[in-house]
Amino acid sequence: MSALGGKRTFLLDQIAFDSLVAGLKFSLSEPGMRAFYKRRRATLGTAFADFVDKLLAETRVSAWSDIAAQWRVDVAAERAAS
Repeated sequence: MSALGGKRTFLLDQIAFDSLVAGLKFSLSEPGMRAFYKRRRATLGTAFADFVDKLLAETRVSAWSDIAAQWRVDVAAERAAS
């Protein structure tokens, strides 16, 4: 799979490509990341931005959650486990 490079083309094996897509879809399900991407889209190459736009269109937005509060809970649980 092509990583959608311009003058250089980087090839990913199927496992790496699938991981990239899964990670992007997970990130793009968060409202904050969607907003961030839309503000920074112009900094990406056209082909890659088009690729991410397609993922954005097919990725559902997750239910709103207080990410900061959940982060604190998760960190506290990790500290307690160590």
